[in-house]
Amino acid sequence: MLYASLGTVFDGGPALLRTFATALAPLGGTVVVSTGSTEPADLGPLPANVLARRSVPQLQVLARAALFVTHGGMNSVNEAMRTGVPTLVVPQGADQPMVARRVVELGAGLELRTDDATAETVQALARSLLDELRFREAAAAQGAAQRQAGGARRAADELERYLDDALGASRPIEHRGAEPCRRRSPYPCFGLQHRPKSAPRTPARPSGGRSPFRFSACPPFSRSSPDRQGQDEACPAFHWKGKKGGRLKRS
Repeated sequence: MLYASLGTVFDGGPALLRTFATALAPLGGTVVVSTGSTEPADLGPLPANVLARRSVPQLQVLARAALFVTHGGMNSVNEAMRTGVPTLVVPQGADQPMVARRVVELGAGLELRTDDATAETVQALARSLLDELRFREAAAAQGAAQRQAGGARRAADELERYLDDALGASRPIEHRGAEPCRRRSPYPCFGLQHRPKSAPRTPARPSGGRSPFRFSACPPFSRSSPDRQGQDEACPAFHWKGKKGGRLKRS
């Protein structure tokens, strides 16, 4: 099985998707084309071994694929490598050119500019990816590295370790019943509590974005208030730092 998709955000248009379909069809097997925001009918008549659908279960398709022609989205490339599938990356925008270069550096695929994506060029590069074992071996090596990396639990541990290093040893525990802040500051701190999935939405964090955590402001002590020295002891939270490293000022 040969698989081509440009994701669901960037619209490469029917002409590019049709190029992929007609280029891959002669290589044998079933060609699956996920058209995203493009209607499959807009691709026009296709070879008999081409299946075009708006969306497909990508992980299941990749589990059976020998090749993936992709826009180079981070998720798509990671999923291809996890299943050991070599990729032909045709970047459409955002960070995809960087992802494509990294794929080439790792030896797990090849890169092709959209402007150069003719049926002949796509077919030649696809044939190289299928015929040269080194591409599949490199993709498989990356898949093994992903499985050994620790997954979501390891990622959470690394984030907590980063917070420990950034906030210092005095950072309190961020959950219900957390110990009081031990850091002295004239600025407000923000309570951080885990919000279960079933809990209602809570106010946005200081940056304006949403978070799986619940934020609540400390009492509005002023700089001159004699009570501000007790502010940190009263607030079960850590100090939220702004983009430039400074703590947020009170309103």
